[in-house]
Amino acid sequence: MLDRGLYASRYDNHVFAGRSAYQAAEIEENKKRSCGPPKDHVVYHKAVYSMPMMGLEVNRLINTTYDNKVLPYQRGEVFMILQEFYGIASRVIPEYRDTAMQHILERNFDPSKPPNIDTRFLQIY
Repeated sequence: MLDRGLYASRYDNHVFAGRSAYQAAEIEENKKRSCGPPKDHVVYHKAVYSMPMMGLEVNRLINTTYDNKVLPYQRGEVFMILQEFYGIASRVIPEYRDTAMQHILERNFDPSKPPNIDTRFLQIY
């Protein structure tokens, strides 16, 4: 189960955060189909389902979170996804962690240090 502010599509396993989560839930509820990932959102170019599945995707998402060239709301959503993934990985017994889980825990990602953006981009809708 995901934390508040995140939404997992029941149609295609994509995970959405923040404003994108609200929009995806609304589309899926009204149209009874997957809304699919937003084509212009950087997170889906860095990690296919937004939750990282490989160490490379973890690196890409962490770098995106602190990249000032990326739109602030997208950086906030990426950070929310990484926070959730960090929490999940830290609760899994080490022997059962996949490489992405090991990577986020070893990469010195600090879920308590958000990117330097306006806090409204980190709020739950």
